[in-house]
Amino acid sequence: MENVFSNNRHYNQMSLHRMGTVKIVSLFLIIAVLMFAFTTNVEGIDCFKCVSKNGTNKACDDPFHNNYSTSILESPCMGGRKGRDGLFPATACIKIAGYYDDTGETITVRGCALDSGTLTTDTEIIQLQ
Repeated sequence: MENVFSNNRHYNQMSLHRMGTVKIVSLFLIIAVLMFAFTTNVEGIDCFKCVSKNGTNKACDDPFHNNYSTSILESPCMGGRKGRDGLFPATACIKIAGYYDDTGETITVRGCALDSGTLTTDTEIIQLQ
């Protein structure tokens, strides 16, 4: 008779353990669903994209102020990757400013770029480390 009671006690302990596991799994699922319900989809960074040659685009030139328009803002900014088709979310905004040595004309280019995953800098503007 004692063997029957000990088996029942073991069965009850296993049932309690299973109920605890079910509660933990249920709580985890509820938390996971709430996390996914309240998160937003992040697609990439926003960058200004423009070109100004000899001051022809004041909104692009330095000193830079975003007082003109959001027409030069690309959201999200997408760029190409070396050896891949299509566009991908940018990892950095860039500005290149300089002048032509032979004519003295100035140029400012703003845009976005991303790390293509190569280890060399010969074709990379942006390289994450």
